[in-house]
Parts: sequence; C-alpha cells; structure tokens
Amino acid sequence: MKTLRTLYCIFVLCCIIISGFPASVHAQNKEHKKAVLHKAQPEPPLNQKTAIEDWQAWLELARLQSYTGKYRDSLDSYAKVLKEKPGLVQARLERAKVLVWADRTQDAWTELTALPEKDLDSESLLILGELHAARKDYDRALEIFQSHLEKKPDDLEVRLKTAEILSWAGRYDESIRQYKMLVAELPDDIQIRRKYAFVLSWTGRHDKAIEQLRQTLPGNARSEQ
Repeated sequence: MKTLRTLYCIFVLCCIIISGFPASVHAQNKEHKKAVLHKAQPEPPLNQKTAIEDWQAWLELARLQSYTGKYRDSLDSYAKVLKEKPGLVQARLERAKVLVWADRTQDAWTELTALPEKDLDSESLLILGELHAARKDYDRALEIFQSHLEKKPDDLEVRLKTAEILSWAGRYDESIRQYKMLVAELPDDIQIRRKYAFVLSWTGRHDKAIEQLRQTLPGNARSEQ
C-alpha cells in the first residue's frame, strides 16, 4: 500500500512537471531561432559589390578626424571630397560644423548662407541660428530656435539659448517665461537658476532674484536671515 502511494505521488509529480515543460521549452527554442536568424542575416555595412571610391574614403576620414579633434586635417579632407563632389550637400554641412568647432565662424557663416535653407538639416539650422545671434540678428536667431522648439519642445538646450537671446534682445518677460520652464525641468541646475536671477534683476524683480540666487549658494538658503 505504501509502495502504491509512493508510485502515485511520483506519477502526479511527473504530470505537473511535464504539463509546464512544453511552454518553457518552446519559448527557449523560439528565442534560439531568433538568435540564429539574427546571426544568419547580418546587416552589411557596405555593398560588397560596389568599390569604395576615393571621395567616399576621404569623407569617412574627414569625419573620423573631426571626431578626434583634428579639425585642420578634417577640413583638408573635406576639401578633397568637395573637389570631386562639389554638389555634395551633406559634405558641405559637415564641413560647416567642423569650421564652427575650429572657431572659424566667419567661414562657417559663408558656407551655410551659401546653401538654400531647405537643404540645411536641423543641426545646421541651429548653428546658423547661433551665428545670427553672434551677429546680433536676434530676430532671425529666435525664428530658427522657436521653430525648432515647436517641433521639439523637450529640447532644453535650445530652450536655454532661446531664453538667453530673448534677454539679450531686451524681451525680458518672454525670457523669464522660458527660464521658468527650464527651472521647473532642471531645478538643480545652478547656472540656469543664476541666469534666471540676473534677468529678474534686470526687470527690477529684486526679491525674486534674491530668492533664486540664494538657492544656488552654499547652504541652499532660501530667505534673508
């Protein structure tokens, strides 16, 4: 009797294990097949049937040189690309960005303004906006930045630049609205809060400026003692 009970328990236990087994095995097999398929069908970086031309090699070299801070070498490489492909807009845009990084802003301005704005990517447009701001063409700079924010309202870096330019243009109330949004999103950013405080001060809102500045100082004091 004891033996039969033992055999019955073993039988029940086996049924329980077997009933849960196929699902887990099926899932493992499925994942394995996915992995095999993924390995069997890699994304080729280049079409192996097409030879890499000189200008393509120069373009890749120019990019790598810019990534490593070798801006002069990068610009020389871009010049070789554009000698072969003068109409290659992407190379001209990339070259303009490197010119900015190399502090050759006048050359970057010449390059970007020579192209139709419809050909500029979003990053190039933002660079153009900064160049307009540097030339104190604040209205055009703001048009570019505000248009960008309509599409990407969460871009806090561009929102900060917008707030700064608005303050430079004397449009303090609009600048303050931008800073309020920034402080709400980045309450621990000391520099943003200090810039906000300065704009408040310029508009005569001294108590509010004091409150903001004190929050950025050691001890995080919030009111006058």
